This record gives sequence, structure tokens and C-alpha cells, in this order.
Amino acid sequence: MRECCGCSLIKHKFLLVYQSVSVWVNRRRGVLSPFLKVLVGGYILFHLIRLFPQYATMLRSLQLSTVAVGILLMVFAVGGLGWIWVGLVRLLGVNLPGAKGFYIYTAANLARYLPGGIWHFAGRLALLREVDGSVSANIWSLGIEQAAVLLSAFLVGGLALLSEFPDFIMIKPLLVLIVLGFTGSMLFVGRSFALGGHVIWKWVMLFLSYLMFWILYGSVASVFWASLVGWQTIDLQGYLHLIGHTSLSWAAGYLVFFIPGGWGVREVVYARLLGSSVSQDIAYLLPVLMRFSQIISEILCFGVAASWNSLRKRRVSG
Repeated sequence: MRECCGCSLIKHKFLLVYQSVSVWVNRRRGVLSPFLKVLVGGYILFHLIRLFPQYATMLRSLQLSTVAVGILLMVFAVGGLGWIWVGLVRLLGVNLPGAKGFYIYTAANLARYLPGGIWHFAGRLALLREVDGSVSANIWSLGIEQAAVLLSAFLVGGLALLSEFPDFIMIKPLLVLIVLGFTGSMLFVGRSFALGGHVIWKWVMLFLSYLMFWILYGSVASVFWASLVGWQTIDLQGYLHLIGHTSLSWAAGYLVFFIPGGWGVREVVYARLLGSSVSQDIAYLLPVLMRFSQIISEILCFGVAASWNSLRKRRVSG
């Protein structure tokens, strides 16, 4: 009984700290966010205009089929991340139907683009509470997810930049293996609550799924890179560096609380990191391609989730 009281006290204090930090951050967001967004947005726009002649030549030779592959992989990565979150919520003991959980995640994700930068979190909590009334479980699902995503981004980024592999490893087959690895880990996590085995291994697999997400997300950037310059010009070391730069730039934007969704900050950091391994024109164009493809992917995933959830409702009511 004492243990239960102790756990309840810890959870209560955690919630109080979380609420206090949220209030502090949101007050300062309202003041600083518009200025920072204009500043970083103007920085990227300045370089895009400055390098426009190079982009005009580059876009004429753009491989549209490769761009389409990149967008499909981005849709798969974004959707897979949502399914991993569903598995996380289920591991916390919430009886969450897959269609409903995927709908909650994708609908709340679109709210990140609203002013304020907190609506994707607030929306996810509100929608999840309709399924399970436990505020504690809902808060924990957000806290664990954000910690796992951030830690895995730093880990993948660091390892990708420090690792060295033989150049004879071909990138395209490696990309296929990454997609298969992410698929397997994502599907396992989504259903792990119903499978046997020790719960610790289920949490380990959950974290490995986030690692696989960042590897796949960084690989999407390499596909867009290839659409601009061709696969033959990309070596394995450049491919790994691109994965590392992609992960670390996302983490940098995540840590800048004053700009919702890291808008602009990630792109600036990304461009600066890319400048050490690719030409300047690609370094400023690639972050823009990644941002737009992510927005398109989130909209498409929401459409799929809404249709799936609507079908589930009809089956339940019928």
C-alpha cells in the first residue's frame, strides 16, 4: 500500500512540474515565437533566392520518380511513427483500438501547425482521454514518447557521423533492409501488448523502433538528394552523414521550445550541418524538400486514418 501511495505521490509531483514548465514555456513562446520564426525563415529564404540560378538548373534535371519514392517512404515513416505510439499507449495498459489510436495521432499531428505550438500535445491528450479517462497514463505516454524520440535522434545522429563502413556496401539494397527492419519493429511494437514475453523486452523493442525510424527518416533525405544529383554520386559515408545530420537537426529544433514544431530552426541547423558534406545549393534546398514532404505525408496519413477509423465505427455500430 505504501508503494502505491509513493508512486501516486511521484506521479502527482511529475504532473505539477510538467504543468509549471508548460506554463512558463508557453508564456515566452507568445512573445519570442513570431520574431524567431521571421528571423530563421528569412535566413533560409535569403539563401534560396541567392542560389536561385543553381536551383533552376538543378530542378530541370530533377528525377520525379525518385521524388515520388522519397515521398512514399516519408509517408511510411510518419505513419509508422504513429503506429509505434499506439503500441506505446497499449504497453501502458490503455485499451486503444488500432484505428482509433492512429486517428488520434495523425489528427493531433496536424495541430502542430496551429499558432501556439502545443495543440498537437493538447489534442492528443484530449482525444486519448475519450478512450481512457486516466490522465496519468496519457501524460506518461507523451513524456515517454518525447524522451525516446529525442534520445534516439541523438544516438542515431552520433553513431551515423562516427561510424565507418566499407564502401562496397550498396546503398539501394541497404535502404530496402532499413525499410524491412522498420516494418518488422513497428508491427511488433503495435501488437506486443498481446504477445507473450517479458515486458522489459517489449520496451527495448519500442526504443529500437524509434532508432529505426530515424535511420529511415534520414534515408528519405538521401532519396531526395539522389533525385537531385543521381545515386551514382552518393557514397556510403555521405549517406551515413546525411542520416546523422537529419537526426541531429531535428533534435536541435526540438530543444528550441520557443518555435512550434522547430519551424525554421531545424532547417537552419540542417543546412549548416549539410554544408560540411554537400554543395551549398543542395544544403539549403534539401531541408525545404524534407519539410514539405513531411507536411504532405502527415496530411495523407490523416486521410488514411480518418477513413480507417470511420470504417471501424461503421463495423462496430453495424
